[in-house]
Amino acid sequence: MATAEKITITYNDDLDIGRRDIDCSISCEGVIDTAMSVKKAIEGGGITLVLVPLEDNPYAFIDTLRRSAPDIIFNLCEGALGLSSMEMNVASFYELFGFRYTGSGPLTLGLCLNKGLAK
Repeated sequence: MATAEKITITYNDDLDIGRRDIDCSISCEGVIDTAMSVKKAIEGGGITLVLVPLEDNPYAFIDTLRRSAPDIIFNLCEGALGLSSMEMNVASFYELFGFRYTGSGPLTLGLCLNKGLAK
């Protein structure tokens, strides 16, 4: 198995968008803290790390990801644009553009939003 030399850590940074979900500000702060902790844990050893926050512009997010050309994305996005229900769409972006990434795929994330289907 090849070692990833360039890792991009993605996370949602919705703090300036305004709360659309009740717990957005709390979860966003937690995600940002986690992204910084992951970066600190992985740093060194010849690995290039890039942090890419998903803020209010998904076009800029994808453009930045494409330019960073990661070997793998460490996905910490728990939503997009202030909505936790958009989490599956972030994974869909990764799939659409052919990125390798950690975490569940879009179908799994979408199913988890529906309690009846998830059971």
